[in-house]
Amino acid sequence: MKLILLAVLLVAATGPSNASDVAVSVSIGQPGYYGQLDIGGYPPPQVIYSPPMYLRVPPGHARNWNKHCGAYNACNRQVYFVKDSWYDKQYAPRYRERNADRHDDNEGRRHGNNR
Repeated sequence: MKLILLAVLLVAATGPSNASDVAVSVSIGQPGYYGQLDIGGYPPPQVIYSPPMYLRVPPGHARNWNKHCGAYNACNRQVYFVKDSWYDKQYAPRYRERNADRHDDNEGRRHGNNR
């Protein structure tokens, strides 16, 4: 019994181990820094991956993206799927407005009018 009491007292006296409390601080500009960079005022950085793609796809394609990404040349790329409501109300009307002359030219060619 005395031996158990002595063991408990020794463990309590040593306290918690500080081995896991080691902290290393690395600042921006030092080797080993990983984290967010404020790009303001610097030239555009060279990036590992190209910017994300914004895609409108059928719901089944988004759910099974690994199966369908090849059809969009977007495998291994960061992709944001846009909502149909945004596409219908925001993007499509502005796109048609900005590309009206090109759309008119294509319509004329389809109907046999070569401009």
